[in-house]
Formats: sequence, C-alpha cells, structure tokens
Amino acid sequence: MFYKKKSLSIFFYILLIASCEKTKIEEVKLSFIENDEGLFQKMITPLNYSTNLDLIEGIPEQLDVFRLFYLEYNPKSQTKKMFKSNQFTQLNSIESLELLNSKEKIWAITGLKNDSIILKVDFNRNKNFSDDIDFNFGKKINYDKFDSINFNELNRLFNTQFDQNGINLTGKIIPFPNYYNEYNYDSITNSLQLAFIPFGYWKGYVKNKDHKLAIQNLFLDLPKILISTKESDFKTISNPNYFPYILGDKVFLGRDLFLLKSIDYLNENLKLQRLKSFGDNKEIGIRKNFYIENFQILNIINNEKCDIDKVIKDKDYLIIDFWGTWCKPCLELIPDLKRIRKKFKNIEILGIALDKNERSIKEHILKERIEWDNHFISFEKERDTMGIIRKLRIENFPTYLLIDKKRKILYRGIGKEGLEKIQSLLTNLI
Repeated sequence: MFYKKKSLSIFFYILLIASCEKTKIEEVKLSFIENDEGLFQKMITPLNYSTNLDLIEGIPEQLDVFRLFYLEYNPKSQTKKMFKSNQFTQLNSIESLELLNSKEKIWAITGLKNDSIILKVDFNRNKNFSDDIDFNFGKKINYDKFDSINFNELNRLFNTQFDQNGINLTGKIIPFPNYYNEYNYDSITNSLQLAFIPFGYWKGYVKNKDHKLAIQNLFLDLPKILISTKESDFKTISNPNYFPYILGDKVFLGRDLFLLKSIDYLNENLKLQRLKSFGDNKEIGIRKNFYIENFQILNIINNEKCDIDKVIKDKDYLIIDFWGTWCKPCLELIPDLKRIRKKFKNIEILGIALDKNERSIKEHILKERIEWDNHFISFEKERDTMGIIRKLRIENFPTYLLIDKKRKILYRGIGKEGLEKIQSLLTNLI
C-alpha cells in the first residue's frame, strides 16, 4: 500500500511539474522604433465621415468648403482589458465584440482654401479645433494608388503622434483624396477623404535566447511578427521567403517550443508561453520543422478521393504546389516542376489549385500534360471554409512546401527562388 501511495504521489508530482512547465510565461520587453525599415507593409485606416457638426467646436470659418472626419479607438481601460485577455485573437466572442465597439474618437477636419487642402486634427481631444494648428498640403495631392505616396515628403510636412490614452500609436493622418470611392460619398467628400497611416514597429529580445522580435505597429488589428536570431537581419517584405508570425502561432526558439500568446502595449511587452515538447511528438504547424495535417484531397481529373499520405505513397518526399491559372509565375514554373519530378524519382508533386472554376484548371492540366494529382478549391468556397489554403496560411502564389514521408515540413518558399531552394535541398537529401 505504501508503494502505491508513493507511486501515486510521484505521478501527481510529475503532472504538476509538467503543468507548471507548460504554462510558464516569459515576457519580452518591447521598445518602439520609429523607422519601420521596410519590415512591414504600410497599412491604412480610412477616417469616418460625419455630418454632425454639433459634436465639435472651432470649425475654421475661412475654409471655402470642408468635411468633418473621425478616427475611432478604444479608451485606455477597455483596450488594456482587451490586450491583457488576448481577445484580439477571439473576436467571435460577444464580450470582445462589445469591447471593440466601446470606442472614442479623434476628430479631424479637412477643407479647401484658395484650392489648397487644409487639415486640422484635434490632437488634445478637447473637441475644439480653435487651438489646433493648420497643415497646408498645397494643391497637388492625388494618390492613384497606395504605392504612389511619397512618405519622405510626408515626413517633412508633419508627424502625428498620440498615445490613445496610454498606447503609443505613432502615425500620420493625411489627405487621401478619391481613394475610398467605394464608400459612395459625394464627389467633394471623396476629394477631401482622410486616412490614418501608422509607422514604425516594436522591437524586443528574448531573454536567455539568441532571438529578437519585430512587431508591426497597427491600429487595433492583429499585427504581424518577425523573429530572427540576434546576429541576423529581419526578412523584409521584398524577401521572397517573407512569412511573418501572428499571435497564436507556435515557434521554436532554439530547442524550446513557444506560443506567441499576447501583446500588452500598455506595459510594452509580448508574452510567450513555453510549451513542453515530448520526444518525437508531431507538432502541427505551418512552418519548417512542424507537421501538416493529413488533408483530404479530391483529384480534379478523375474525382478520386485520397489524402496526403496516399499521395506520397512509397515516395520519400512530396512537393505541394499552390497555384492557379490566374497566376502567371505559377504557370511559368510548371515546366520546372516537371523537370524536378523527372530528375528525382523518390519525390511526388501535389497541386492545390485556387481558381474561379474547375474548367480552366482541367483545361490547363490536360493542355500541359500535368501528370501529378491536383485538388481544386474555388475562390468562393475558400472564403467560407477552413480549407488547406487557410489552415496553412497560403498568402502568396505560387507557394511551395517540401515535406517528408511523415508530413514534416522541410522547407517553405515562394516563387522561382523557393523552387530552386527545394531543388537544392533534394540534391543534398538524395
């Protein structure tokens, strides 16, 4: 009886240690870097148009024509609760939706004076423009597309910085005429439209780990996160293998597995949850050294049902090609895939085609004599279901995954450079 009790005590003690290990939280201290260094795509948030002029005072009388806009944000107490409870990753809950709707406003007014665009922003949030300075943007502002914005010129004009009652939100409120025509405003309102553009990013170093993080500076949205060793540079958006993390992702830092749990902007830290990894357990994920699910596949040509394991069969490796007939680089690289399949006898290829309809995919497969299995996913269906493209977070086409017989991801890349890397890896593996 004594040995049984002792064994049970040891068993529960081990469970307790494992439980504590699993829930161990590490904090990464963050600091704000004003220059984004090309790490993240610039995001824009349109300001909302308001016709209620009684909400704010001090509207300039000298403007020939004007429009009133506002930018919504969460007040300090609510925002703090959201960040600390990590509810940005749980937006299907009623509570988080209520938090998102509890917003305050930054007011801005833009108008014309002698054909020049004038902007005033109520930065002190007293709902009065009389104590705010004028920004004169001149007569020539017409952004045909987002890429045409001259950010260096905007930096010379002015910088906007307000802290959201405790959250450092650095960016610019700028005129953005005729960019948001889909809102069906009148022509004057469209010509005076305003937008908020955040800039900079948050940076931190993991304690006792040889890694650093960069976190996108976004306005109440799920930020992208870059992770690199301390000696290496972060990948930029121009890198063909650029693939940021988001909250909820798992990441290996050295030999340890962590969950990117939450970001607390108020206290300027990111929380990592250390996950206990046991032996050869397969960690399902979307990056190198993780494993993919055994997805069910339907061959578009013969309608035969199968799965990833059946596709790879007696082969050692599988290349998964995410493509579509609308994607020119995808079509240009199909001959390269054929050559790789012919050269390496122990690999197979699986195509996952995202397109408008099956007919165009079938016609291209038959025309190009593509011999490997292809699975079709329509644009409409992929928006409504959690399919392979959404689960593996395929954002660029073509994307290539190289996996082994156990469905372990050996490499993930995009475009011609990604396929060349796979060929190089196969040469060394075989």
